[in-house]
Amino acid sequence: MALFALATLAIFDIGSVSASFVFGAVLILLSLKDFNFYFKPRGLTRLLLLFVVVALIGLVFTEVPATKTTPIRVLQLIYWFLLTVFVYNTYEYIDKILLSKVVFFAALLFITLDVTFMDISQNAVAFTVIIMGPLGYYFLKKYLFKVAYAILLVLLILFNGSRTGAILAFLQTVLFFFLFTPVLQKYVKLLLFSLIFFAISLNLNPLRTSLGKFVYPINQRVGELLINPDYVFRNDMSWLQRKAQVNKGLQIFKLHPLTGIGIFNFPQYEMDIDISNIETTRTLRNIENRSAHNTYIALLAETGLPGLSLVIIIFLSALLPFIKQLNKLGSTFEGCVFISFIGLLAYFYNISAFYGSSSWLIYGLITGSANFIKFKNYH
Repeated sequence: MALFALATLAIFDIGSVSASFVFGAVLILLSLKDFNFYFKPRGLTRLLLLFVVVALIGLVFTEVPATKTTPIRVLQLIYWFLLTVFVYNTYEYIDKILLSKVVFFAALLFITLDVTFMDISQNAVAFTVIIMGPLGYYFLKKYLFKVAYAILLVLLILFNGSRTGAILAFLQTVLFFFLFTPVLQKYVKLLLFSLIFFAISLNLNPLRTSLGKFVYPINQRVGELLINPDYVFRNDMSWLQRKAQVNKGLQIFKLHPLTGIGIFNFPQYEMDIDISNIETTRTLRNIENRSAHNTYIALLAETGLPGLSLVIIIFLSALLPFIKQLNKLGSTFEGCVFISFIGLLAYFYNISAFYGSSSWLIYGLITGSANFIKFKNYH
């Protein structure tokens, strides 16, 4: 539980080292003697082990020079993998009510501190709350308390200022209503497809503009995106820089399709970025040493086609049991994990966040939950 709390409260991170690293590493070392069976890869975590091997091979053969932080990257990757395996193997024994309570308070504290006075990356905060926050629904006993919490998360992320976070928080809240409202639980699949249709319909100008005018006073950036997306895509420097990094990632992949350039090496990789397909009158600056701002592009560039393919297979394999049993999830802990899972998959298009304690703890919950649904006659 302390691991989940520290992974959520990233304000305690020390540079590139997560706050949970030392604490979690000690727990793992102490556990290996008598509880080593919890750290043996099983199920989808075997594919994750294969990804780790591919990532380490990429680091060995990369043309990017090793630095003092390279050994730390290797240790962190192994540490995160062990976290995932431990959560996967102990999924049925975890006190899910206590876990939900811990994440509830940690997520609220993190986003509240950010909104009030802390200066942390908007996307980093929003991403952590998007993937951790939904776990907090489970321990709340009354439906109205769950609703209040869901709405509060949306409002806090709106005040946080993250466009992607605000949109995904809203969609996650809609998913929450589908899964946690008793009269709707049997129709989740139908409602989910309706939600997808609604998301597509936001491209219809009248609906999108009306929603944008409503949101604008709360979150100007989201409002602008809804009211005039074409203007934003052509003039907003954040979007333009993200597009440039996608171009860089695809260029790197063409040069290193099999081994990639090694994990965490995307920002340091020097090359002339092709921006000929970016339509804008603005001059793009500071695009050389930025993160990929897209997890899938980062994986493709840093671990090559083998690494990205393994991640896609893992996620799709984990997603399938959820989709098959969606109408039966109801207000279960697995329902909370599903909401987090969807937020994670979507946010990966706008942030490089595959690594980190919070992400890998969630991978453990996702794969463990999928295995529980699939093999334990879940109903």
